[in-house]
Amino acid sequence: MFRLNTILPFAFFAIANALPPAGTYNIISRILSPSGQQLAVTFNGEGAAVTLQPLASTDIAQIWNLQVVTSVGMSFVPLADSTQRIAGFQTSGVTALSSQASVGTGAIFNVLQSASTGVSIGGAGPTPSTFWSATDTEVGSELIFGPSPLSERQFWLLIPNNN
Repeated sequence: MFRLNTILPFAFFAIANALPPAGTYNIISRILSPSGQQLAVTFNGEGAAVTLQPLASTDIAQIWNLQVVTSVGMSFVPLADSTQRIAGFQTSGVTALSSQASVGTGAIFNVLQSASTGVSIGGAGPTPSTFWSATDTEVGSELIFGPSPLSERQFWLLIPNNN
């Protein structure tokens, strides 16, 4: 049994069938760590796995600029390095690559699908078959792509960050 993050529903973006507005966000796991910590999606450098680390809202490695790219897709750019984009590969998980490299892979677009429990972040296209998933709920866990049906480890909270 997982302990769910209890951030109030109005504090995060989750509107059915709508993309969040472009802006800066912390992306937080819907599942708390075993010790009760909120875990944020964290940039670790080009080519490195994206991991979950304890939330520090002023840590620029945990602040993401979400950019609307298409009517169903967004690009995730770490505030720590605007030359990078999140890219995902089923074989190696969720990583950050340079804008130039990620364009070549076609993996820079991620679809956001909203639910009452948070958002799921899927692969490119209007009907993704794989979604961001935490490998574990421990600090340092890597993000991978996991298949449908969605589990608790595949829901995220988008918290606006104006730091």
